[in-house]
Amino acid sequence: MRKSDKKGDVNLVLELCVKSIESRSEISHIHPLRPADIGITPMRKTEDWKLLVYAYDEEFNTPINNMWILSGNGGPPFIAITGQVLRKNVRISSSDWIHDFAPKLELGEYFVVEIPKGNETIKEAWELVKKAEEAFMSWNDKGVYANCREVGYLLNRVLRNKLGGKNFDYKERWGRAYSMFKQLASLHLHLEQLKQSKKYGVEDVKISRIDAEHLLLITKALIKYAEGLLRK
Repeated sequence: MRKSDKKGDVNLVLELCVKSIESRSEISHIHPLRPADIGITPMRKTEDWKLLVYAYDEEFNTPINNMWILSGNGGPPFIAITGQVLRKNVRISSSDWIHDFAPKLELGEYFVVEIPKGNETIKEAWELVKKAEEAFMSWNDKGVYANCREVGYLLNRVLRNKLGGKNFDYKERWGRAYSMFKQLASLHLHLEQLKQSKKYGVEDVKISRIDAEHLLLITKALIKYAEGLLRK
């Protein structure tokens, strides 16, 4: 798994779960001996009186015709399953991730657009963008569009209150930019309506990652534009 920090670097966490089978078996040969050979006198005589030399266990024995015993190193289990997790943390700089790692991992190529935030005079808008980006990372397209639309509503309200509804900057400059943004950001709201209209094939009416990426980029540019109008 991976996550990005404030610098845009990627913290890559590699976790390898290892399962292994450990042998606990001990194979011992049973040695038959005559009692007299070790100084033991039998209680009664037989034609073939022998002893089986091995540690005695009531729950574990072998017939005399099998002269080998498989034990579990002092207990019945002779196979153990063990597990361990190997973890490695790797920090990858944002430039290396974009230019080297992402293409090789077939995540696509990226281009980076840097837009100066200035003083972030509309902090609430940037917080909504952050939520939209988090939704994008988990591919919640509804969340991306909903948060971006909220950015538009917020910016329009702030500029109307600060500039006045009949001001040229608000009515014409901002009004035209916001009008195009509203049309773009409202696409997700009209998907079902477009499907039912039968103007397009149902399988064609959908939102993809490129739509969400475009909306996020335009939303950031719109905030920057609004902040510029307020500082004018």
